[in-house]
Amino acid sequence: MKEQHLVILTPHYNDNDSLIRLLENLNKHIKQRFKLIVVDDCSIDNIPNESKLFSFSKKCEIQIIYLKRNVGHQEAISIGLEYISQNFVKDNPNVVIMDCDGEDKPEDVNNLINELDSSCDVVVASRQKRSENLLFKIFYVLYKVTFLFLTGKYIDFGNFCAIKYESLKKIINYENLSIHIAGSLIASKLRLKRLPVHRGSRYFGSSKMNFNSLILHGLRAINIFSDNVMIRLGVFSFFMIIFIFLVAALSFLLKIYGLTPPGWLSYILGLLFIIFIQIVTFTMLFILVSKKSNTQPINKGFLIDYVIKK
Repeated sequence: MKEQHLVILTPHYNDNDSLIRLLENLNKHIKQRFKLIVVDDCSIDNIPNESKLFSFSKKCEIQIIYLKRNVGHQEAISIGLEYISQNFVKDNPNVVIMDCDGEDKPEDVNNLINELDSSCDVVVASRQKRSENLLFKIFYVLYKVTFLFLTGKYIDFGNFCAIKYESLKKIINYENLSIHIAGSLIASKLRLKRLPVHRGSRYFGSSKMNFNSLILHGLRAINIFSDNVMIRLGVFSFFMIIFIFLVAALSFLLKIYGLTPPGWLSYILGLLFIIFIQIVTFTMLFILVSKKSNTQPINKGFLIDYVIKK
């Protein structure tokens, strides 16, 4: 049986030491020959050491895509995916997306690839044990619960995944791919298979994403499912309005039968009116903000400055 071609895509920004360590570990754990596509997100410090990286080219082919400007982690990946879809048509490869910082473990790549079969289009690394501190883990659990409540979807994976080439050609047509990779995979309705893996430890330093960046990243995933959120918030608002009217009616009854102190009814009605206005305002605001545009996916090739191959 002919061995399936393998292309590994990793974004890079100011982290050459981790990139070299990743390549060393990939060569150690992956037995077949593979191609590594590095998307450099306009690094200004600790840039890719080409001579060091290309010294590994005896076992793998390396291509470094240099972008014209910094576009962010998710869009850098989407540009890489579009590049692969256009330049590896003859190879028809399986594609693995992974970060270069060590949190996506090279030893798990083979497992992801082996799980790709006729029953699925994408195999995602479902996070089990994490290496972050307790506070991060608590917020992550709260985020997953919020995401499930607002969208009706369950998210427990990030960028680390294996994709069939035929499925890749479909995924790159989603306009939200550059906003949130994992969210777009869920929204694509492709057949996902979850593979439990433990998150690794960073090779060097700490994450470049601060708390605000993580919150924004999470909100972008929710925004992909704005239609679902709008419906769920609408239903919630409807029942809350019914509840407000029931409480108001009960308050009037209590007042009629003289079971309330002076001024109590005015206080309750004023409070209910404020809650009613807030619910209506928030619902209408979300509808306006989440209104989808008619923008179609565009070719992001213009963001590529040049490509180095060896």
